[in-house]
Amino acid sequence: MILETSSSSASCVDGLGIDGDDVNRDQPSISWALDFKDGDAGYRAAVTDLRRRWSARGWKVTTEPERDPVTGEATGLHVIHTTDDHGVTLSLSPGRRTGEGLIVADGGCVRHDGYWDPDDRNL
Repeated sequence: MILETSSSSASCVDGLGIDGDDVNRDQPSISWALDFKDGDAGYRAAVTDLRRRWSARGWKVTTEPERDPVTGEATGLHVIHTTDDHGVTLSLSPGRRTGEGLIVADGGCVRHDGYWDPDDRNL
């Protein structure tokens, strides 16, 4: 399930005025919700698998402990991040419930004619 899309980013503004009329730049961000059948064990396995796959592609992988938003205590789960060859930032973080995950792809700067409609699901 796609949760959210957005397309705003100051880093994608063409401040030099090089692009012609009707050329815009956006930095799309899309997030998906996942449910792991094995609960938190499935989430941990996904983090391990992503670390292996992303590292095999030569991407720098970072992880950080997930913290409970109320207590600040570590939950025992980790958030994993990387940036692909095209500058797209990818991450997997735990969701609000056991066995839930959230994948976010935060795109690099994209040039396109016209404007990008983040509500258009047929991209």
